[in-house]
Amino acid sequence: MKKNLFKFLLILATIGIIANTGCKKKQLPDDEEELITTIKMNFKNTATNAVTTFTARDLDGEGGNPPVIDNISLLANANYELTLEFLNESVNPPEDITEEIEEEADDHLVIFKKSTSINISFNITDRDSKNLPVGLKSTVATGAISNGTITVLLKHQPGVKNGQEAPGSVDYEVTFNVNLTN
Repeated sequence: MKKNLFKFLLILATIGIIANTGCKKKQLPDDEEELITTIKMNFKNTATNAVTTFTARDLDGEGGNPPVIDNISLLANANYELTLEFLNESVNPPEDITEEIEEEADDHLVIFKKSTSINISFNITDRDSKNLPVGLKSTVATGAISNGTITVLLKHQPGVKNGQEAPGSVDYEVTFNVNLTN
């Protein structure tokens, strides 16, 4: 009996340790992790100054209802300034998580992964205190008409950030369909 109780308590303790090792940037009063429900990608065409915003929303977080993800449509052979916003829209008023990412820039990195079929490139322009990329601001150059996907990853890399994707954990990930048109 004591042996079974010991095993049960050991398993329960292991589950508790695993559950508490995720990314916890800021503790809310009731000790819940912050939730990122929304990303806004704001593309400003450098020739026309027109801004187009594309959004991915998953108001109930992982599981539950599927996210609503805009298809990104940009002009081919154009240049853009890109700014990202990360939000928690499950609360009222919505919480702007972008500010926290900026404050903790030394611990965060945005990664852009594109499919090989899309003619687009990203150049991250914002830097942290160690001159490593952050990724909330970028320049974007599009090439010839094409389509494909872009995956945006927000990495949390406290104490291990080196400008590469590998270290750290994923705070947020979404894949957009992208079309470059005339």
